[in-house]
Amino acid sequence: MFEYIKDDYRRCLFIDEDSQKPLKSFLRVLFLYPGFQILLIYRFGRWLLELKKWKFTYLLSLVLFPIYILLYMFGRYLFDINISIEADIGKGFYIGHYMGIEVGPCKIGEYCSIHQHVKINSDITSPTLIGDRVWIGSHSTVEKGVVLADGVTISGGTYIDFSVHGDSLLIGRPAKIIMKSFNNNDLLCI
Repeated sequence: MFEYIKDDYRRCLFIDEDSQKPLKSFLRVLFLYPGFQILLIYRFGRWLLELKKWKFTYLLSLVLFPIYILLYMFGRYLFDINISIEADIGKGFYIGHYMGIEVGPCKIGEYCSIHQHVKINSDITSPTLIGDRVWIGSHSTVEKGVVLADGVTISGGTYIDFSVHGDSLLIGRPAKIIMKSFNNNDLLCI
């Protein structure tokens, strides 16, 4: 969990313009980046799920779970970000802007970015799978059961209901692949 938080923080720190002053940067990211705050709550909830698996830490997880619920509800209503505790999100996740974000029980790879009003629809029967280094622009929707391979870039306002091969650039409602070998490293800031 702590390795994931460290990489999530580094993604925010890369965006922060005053990263030469470590304490000031840490406090700025911690208190002024709602996406990072929500990720901390999400990582705390995932850590509690891991604790439930072991007999000797099960009781601790039961004691701390109400704290997670309160933090989750507070973050959900304050920032309008709903990340399911059943979502499996890799390290280096970045939420560029807050408000209107819904992430269901899906699997998201490492170093991905999402922006405001993104909906990732998923459920247990047809999970959505998102690869590494995927960038999802604002007001986009990813439907249930979609597989997005590594390096996919989704433009703002795009509706995706089909699986996409890696390093593709998509745009439109419904989505159309407009470029098959697009490098999104500049967008991801990694």
